[in-house]
Amino acid sequence: MAVAAGAVHSAPWSGPAGAALRAQARDALAAGGLQVDEARAQEYLRASFAAAASDARDLARRLRRLGGGGDVFRSFVDAVPTMTAFASSVTDAAYELTGASRETQPDARRALALYVLASAIFDRACDEDANLMRELGDGLSDASLQAALERGTMLARERARLPLVRSFWVLVDDFVQIVDSMASRAHQGAHGSRAQLVRTILDAYRAAMGASHLSAADVWASPLYVAYLLTAVGSGSVSAPEPELDDLVRSTGELFMLVDDVADISEDWTNEARNSLLDLIRRSVGHRHPSPADLTEPVTSAHMDRIRELARAIATAPCASGVSAWLHYWLCS
Repeated sequence: MAVAAGAVHSAPWSGPAGAALRAQARDALAAGGLQVDEARAQEYLRASFAAAASDARDLARRLRRLGGGGDVFRSFVDAVPTMTAFASSVTDAAYELTGASRETQPDARRALALYVLASAIFDRACDEDANLMRELGDGLSDASLQAALERGTMLARERARLPLVRSFWVLVDDFVQIVDSMASRAHQGAHGSRAQLVRTILDAYRAAMGASHLSAADVWASPLYVAYLLTAVGSGSVSAPEPELDDLVRSTGELFMLVDDVADISEDWTNEARNSLLDLIRRSVGHRHPSPADLTEPVTSAHMDRIRELARAIATAPCASGVSAWLHYWLCS
């Protein structure tokens, strides 16, 4: 995430303290069975970026045509290739896990990329950009999001002033169009799975606004669940996830969140953003800007033990090598 303008605090977590935490997280992943072969991981990531390159170029061009400038918007557009490649990897993992027909996979990849980009804007608004949240909030509610997901959202898009807000609603519109196209080509059951997708995203929005705990529906942390639902839309499936798949989605989502919180600890500290590791320290010291000196061994151990436990839970899954490659990419970037 980009650092919020006007931050007045230095970032003590950006030096050796942050590097030490990232090293501990890598060790915890390895101890849980998610060891990384650097050469294979790099090959996997190169393939992911290559598979997503066409969609990334199209999305970046579409966003740039919305107009607007500024460092924040340019930084967001510059990150499109990485977010699109990540979405491509997650979509491929969902198809591998479910065994769904690959016919709809290109559409699902693009739909998930749109979802990941829109959720990144929402995440920034929640965590660090009050102006963005104010304008986004003017048009964003349970009712407006549900209407957008069901029918599109031209009016909210036309009213938006900030380029990131215009981008958010354009991404939602494009997501809806692709989902509708997938559903129209599927069997009759697609209507039920599409409705389930809308309910899940609404639940995720409510969870994010209420800062509630992670769940399988918390798709801001677990795009794998949205990818699973996209496979269901494409195949016309109305069945609930198998319990094993549901557990895997929960574990993967929580692991993404915990590792991302280690990787982003310096920016989250600067922006006073939610961060599971920082929040543990904040509660223990009673203020919003703890220093590395406030980090106690029990807090570190609890966080790293949970990372190790979650890594162990997914180490034998078909998607494990891809998950591992992206986690180490975040920790080494």
